[in-house]
Amino acid sequence: MLKTATKIALLLGLLAAIAFGVSLFIPDRPPVARKPLPVPNGYDRLVEAGRLVASIPNDFYKLDTNSLAAIVSANSNALANAREALLIESQVPFQSTSAYMSSHIREIESLRTLAQVFAVETRLAALEGRSSDVARSALDIINLASKAGAQGLLIDAMIGSAIEKMGTSELTPLISRLDAASCRSAAGQLDAIERTREPFSDIWERERENMRHAPGGFRARMGAWFSSKSLKSSIAKFEGQYQDGRRKNRELILQLASRAFELEEGRKATNALELVPGILSELPVDPTTSTNMIALP
Repeated sequence: MLKTATKIALLLGLLAAIAFGVSLFIPDRPPVARKPLPVPNGYDRLVEAGRLVASIPNDFYKLDTNSLAAIVSANSNALANAREALLIESQVPFQSTSAYMSSHIREIESLRTLAQVFAVETRLAALEGRSSDVARSALDIINLASKAGAQGLLIDAMIGSAIEKMGTSELTPLISRLDAASCRSAAGQLDAIERTREPFSDIWERERENMRHAPGGFRARMGAWFSSKSLKSSIAKFEGQYQDGRRKNRELILQLASRAFELEEGRKATNALELVPGILSELPVDPTTSTNMIALP
């Protein structure tokens, strides 16, 4: 988990550099026509909650329970506000202006900080042996990740994927210690979150659409940027990571559901078909092959 947090910090720095470079070329202009923003917008509420977070040391995983508990207590308002915001529809309020791109990095930093305080809470619950609370906080991190990238651009999808790994890395090894009810609940919550996930093609098309609406000079520069071999390689790599994340989340749903089945029925399920409709309403779909995921991980 600490390695994942370090990767997020490095990724944030990279994204900040990219956004700053792009912002130099973006003239102020009306935003690209998109789906109307929800009112209220959960994204804005999450950013505000992140700004309430007190400073968290990067090496918080080395802290004892008393120190972790102090951090959680100091950030109780931020956590409470964040949990309320997670219940609200969210959408990244992207605008094609240089001012927005500069401020958006600060929004991303706020969301990253919010993910960290959820991670501290998760760590504390793990040290104290509170498995159900670990699962709750881990799911909150995964939900936060989905909100961080909702209807956004590549930069938002990238930070969302990085935050998501913080949650899944805590939830996956916990499954064998959860009771049937907790497994059912976690599977249902993760399934609901996963249903809001966009295919990568939608994110990429939104990125391209944003570029197409830019003025000619900027459009030409961005076209050259998107056409460069190095960028194409980076985008292809991220697409693979994004698809892999979607598939692993759906495998995690099956793991949770099959564990609930085992605890309730006293035997292991032979395949995912036995989990429907008793535990899952329908089978997860493999994002790569678009076929039902029948084999259990």
